[in-house]
Amino acid sequence: MSTSPAGKPSIWEGVTLKSVLSGAIMAVIMCVANSWLTLKAGVIEEGPIISALIFTGIFFGLRRKVTVLEAVIVATMGSAGGSFGFTANIFAAYKMAGITLTTTQMLLFTLSTGAFSVLMAIPCYYLFVVKEKLPWAVGEACAEVIQNTVDSKNTFHAKLILVFTTLFFGVLLLQGKQWMPADTVFFTIGVMGVGLAWSPFFIGAAGILGVRVGAGFLVGGIVLILIAPLTTTPATPQKFFWPGVSFLITSGFTALALKWRTIKDAILALRNIGSGNTEGGDIISFKWLMSLGAIVAVIMIIIMWASFDVALHVALLYVVVGGLFLNLIATRAMGETTFNPVRVMGIVLQGVGALAGGINRLVSLTGAGMVAGGTSMNGILDQDLYTGRKLGVNPKLQVALQAMVLPVIAVVCVAVFHFMSTFVDISLTNDTLPAPVAKAWAGFAILLDGGELPDGAVSLMIIFGLAGIGLALAENVKNIKRFVPSTTGIGIGLILPAAYSFDFFVGAVLFLFLQKKFKMSENTVTSIAAAGILGEAAGGLFNGFMQSIGIFPM
Repeated sequence: MSTSPAGKPSIWEGVTLKSVLSGAIMAVIMCVANSWLTLKAGVIEEGPIISALIFTGIFFGLRRKVTVLEAVIVATMGSAGGSFGFTANIFAAYKMAGITLTTTQMLLFTLSTGAFSVLMAIPCYYLFVVKEKLPWAVGEACAEVIQNTVDSKNTFHAKLILVFTTLFFGVLLLQGKQWMPADTVFFTIGVMGVGLAWSPFFIGAAGILGVRVGAGFLVGGIVLILIAPLTTTPATPQKFFWPGVSFLITSGFTALALKWRTIKDAILALRNIGSGNTEGGDIISFKWLMSLGAIVAVIMIIIMWASFDVALHVALLYVVVGGLFLNLIATRAMGETTFNPVRVMGIVLQGVGALAGGINRLVSLTGAGMVAGGTSMNGILDQDLYTGRKLGVNPKLQVALQAMVLPVIAVVCVAVFHFMSTFVDISLTNDTLPAPVAKAWAGFAILLDGGELPDGAVSLMIIFGLAGIGLALAENVKNIKRFVPSTTGIGIGLILPAAYSFDFFVGAVLFLFLQKKFKMSENTVTSIAAAGILGEAAGGLFNGFMQSIGIFPM
């Protein structure tokens, strides 16, 4: 048994080279996949279950021993990488607002916000996993999958992911060579074609997100077609994204306001930090946590001031409000409901910055970037710590692994965005990667900076803003919630091309049918759905590269 100098078992006991290397590989894969997914659909699949299933399946297939600890290591590192994919939204938002960041700026920002997020995961773990014992539904599911898979030595789901990923990658190659249509128009309404996109990505994501979210996308797509004649771009109404942005903002704020108890409890929970009750949460001393947190916060403030022209008082506000309070609120909400209000949190921090004088686009989007680089990751990291706690894994080890993978994934995240930018025009009007979250942040930054709205935008924004409030209120009524389409789905559906939204609905219904008709397990559904995400992400990036060098047609 390996021991620390104090005679206690080392946190590295049982850690193997194959698990750490596999975890690093899965972190890269999930970061790449989610960078593409979040710009195409506005969502991410962080991937702890996918990572664990692939790892256990491969090594059981090779007749190698796999332990629960090894599976948790791979799930933790893969999920950390997956969470970083969301950062692509802020890079895209800057680009949409006419701001081109240097590689150095992107790396500094990603590293600093990521480091702060890893540190913030420690008190949030103590508060919301150890102390309050929130349900953390996804973390619970991941723990069950890992335990059951290791006990049964199951290789089926890894094989399923491999087979279907290869199949879907092949579909994308055929589309890239234009030997297979990327979409089919069934009929035309006015000047707008209505049909489906043959996208494994959207169909797969729908299998994970479920029918209510799929129904939200369907409603968003239908409404988008109905309002097309009222927009300035009736043939492509998704380019007139202002109603969708308004809907996302008001529905998000309403949902957040309805969780006022969560906000109150998260703020009150601050009193417990450093109280001495560290049962199960002894990762780092309170003194060291505060010291490291202060150092990282100062570094973040300096980076924002020196590289992003953010005034010192605004930078301090971003760190305190975004890095601390919004982080606590979003993490608790995720642990309690699986809902992470990160999209609207970006808008909140942009508004806070504007009140303090940060109204130009660069400064405003840096506020949203605090959320993209920190708040989006924090809840996912704590979700993984919950899984580890359920399975008896030392949280110190998981935090060390999360910190260890941070610099690698920061580089990957920036490199993938640069690569995508070489073959996709990431802008407010291009739909190859619709980037609904980035459009919401960029649109709000443009408004704060005195930008003018197109004709008809104000009236539609008011109408859809009120609709967002009403539907968010309906979502909160227990007896009717399951009949109300997801407001997140509707809002994003108003910004995506309608064919993508219809794909979501078709995918959700298809996977529900497969579950009911053929008694498919959740793991089987997740495996096929994950293959759709991984296959199209790999195929889309490959096609883009082949187009950029002239081998595939544009």
